[in-house]
Amino acid sequence: MLTFEYIINKIININSEFNYCNHNINDNINTLYKIHFTTMISYVNTFNSIKGKYMYLNNFLNNIFYTETIKEEFFDYFNKIQKINMALNKFAFLYKYKKAKIVVNTDMELNNITINSKNIMCVYQLNCKYLFNIRDLLKIINTSLTNSDMFFSNPIPIKNPYNNIFFNKSMLYNIYFFVKFNTNIYSELLFKFFKLNFNLKLFMYKYEYLLREYSIKNFVNNSPSNILYLEILNMIDEYNLQFTDSKYHIHIDKEFPKDTLIKIMKPYLLLSHTSKYSLIPTDKFDSSFILNIKLKSFQKYNPLFGRKIVVLNSTCLSNSKKNKKYIFKDSHISFYPKNNNFLIDHIEYNNVDIYYDNNGFEPNGFNPNNEFDQNNDVDQNNDMNEANDI
Repeated sequence: MLTFEYIINKIININSEFNYCNHNINDNINTLYKIHFTTMISYVNTFNSIKGKYMYLNNFLNNIFYTETIKEEFFDYFNKIQKINMALNKFAFLYKYKKAKIVVNTDMELNNITINSKNIMCVYQLNCKYLFNIRDLLKIINTSLTNSDMFFSNPIPIKNPYNNIFFNKSMLYNIYFFVKFNTNIYSELLFKFFKLNFNLKLFMYKYEYLLREYSIKNFVNNSPSNILYLEILNMIDEYNLQFTDSKYHIHIDKEFPKDTLIKIMKPYLLLSHTSKYSLIPTDKFDSSFILNIKLKSFQKYNPLFGRKIVVLNSTCLSNSKKNKKYIFKDSHISFYPKNNNFLIDHIEYNNVDIYYDNNGFEPNGFNPNNEFDQNNDVDQNNDMNEANDI
């Protein structure tokens, strides 16, 4: 704060070193202002720089014993001092920024980047420059804001991954304005965070439902395969419990390829977890309803899905292991069938159940009444005959 005191001393003609007013009758400055600016310096030294001076300014302007003219003159002096102080601070910052070295010049995938390249932002911290691809920065922001424990949202402050130091609020504003005016990217969480002035507590309170949705998607998309495999088996078991007749069950052989099962069942698992953990009542109900119908159609399309089939070599009469081949039945209905009404669904709708139109098409891409083509029926019949032969 020596700079601030020095500027006051030059503008108001105060000897702040000994904390008394320099009564120079030739400077035409009211002694009242000298006294108050001397007191303001003590406020600045007692509190931090921003809080102290604005606290004293607020007290002076709300003082009922001073006329509006005195308050305006005092405020004009304060503005002049602030203008010079801010100009010097900006000059000092630009000098430090120009002299600072770039310590990181690669993106998160270790590709070389330059400060003037498109979508490249420079982060200045502790007299060092860090270059980021803006998409990498958005991933860091989303990861911090969607941090959760067992789907319970627990957003954490956003840090620079290279030095583990929190981004200050001005840097968050810089990131927001860079995204808004230099890219065509829409980052939902960053934009909503900005609207709340980057208040983490308020953001958590207001958008907990949204963070839960992100947590569910992150779990399904990013969890290790061994966890997803167990979750999918649990989902299938829960579905099978609805039916006493095993012919409606989905059976997965223990040797069925895990990666194939996960790839096929991921969309169903997302519906399952949404129906259990979402904080949006309509999403919970809709997901549960749609999941049940989709799994029924899935099982109806190929009742043998997940089974292991033994195929014998017909050219050899021997029944040895060498002449046996095992295959797994993995044909399945598409989770996202084509929308046959794509060219007209923007201009009309039918007053029917929310999930279906007159053709049985479900808005999210599910057609529970889909008539399978003849080739699919033939394949299904062949599968059943193979199983009976075994």
